Amino acid sequence: IVGWRMAGLGITSTLSTLAAGRILQWLAFPLNYQVIFLIGFAASLVSVWYVKQLQVVDPPPRRSEKPLLGDVGRMLQRPGYAVFLLVACLSHVVIGMISPLLPLYWVRLLAATDGQISILVTAASAAGVVGALSMQRLVGRIGRVWALALAPAGYALYPLLTSLSPSIWWLIPWAMMAGFFISALYTTLFSNMVALTPDHERTEYVSLYNLALFGGMFIGPIISGFLADIPGGIVLGL
Repeated sequence: IVGWRMAGLGITSTLSTLAAGRILQWLAFPLNYQVIFLIGFAASLVSVWYVKQLQVVDPPPRRSEKPLLGDVGRMLQRPGYAVFLLVACLSHVVIGMISPLLPLYWVRLLAATDGQISILVTAASAAGVVGALSMQRLVGRIGRVWALALAPAGYALYPLLTSLSPSIWWLIPWAMMAGFFISALYTTLFSNMVALTPDHERTEYVSLYNLALFGGMFIGPIISGFLADIPGGIVLGL
């Protein structure tokens, strides 16, 4: 289910990025960006409406005699879960370090246009569809552990190859590789989280999992901001 969800997200991202690139080229600045942001705002409202139509039975409220930190400590004591959270957090620290530097590198050093950037993002989104759909078969062949190891290892090549690319067009295959592996990473991470947590308390464990991911994404750009100020230009090959 998570794989199909990621594939659907990849398809819509691919189509919307192509359309956004066209709009940015057809209209003058700043109207082109204003139109894109307005469309994004309207689309987010449509998403909220669809989510509201889902009829999901809420779990009964659970009263805990322990304070919040006590519940967190109890969840961290579950075998393998604390290590998994640490790995998930660290992986997103690195992803967060790379994310803000990529568009800066494209524009400042490779002089990429809006249309070229839309092609890069489209290529990554399209490859993400393949990555999400292929994970079920891949996990069945090599297991969750190896799948979770290969996904970030493959994505790690993206900043290295980007920093070695002489022009924006060299980045298209690297963007496709990154889209494949990052989609595979998200799908595998969630699959592993489900395998490590009990069904009747899944909500609490998912909340802590999301906290680890968002915490890593919050810390990563701060670290890369300091590294980017080092004399010699933008640090991309982390």
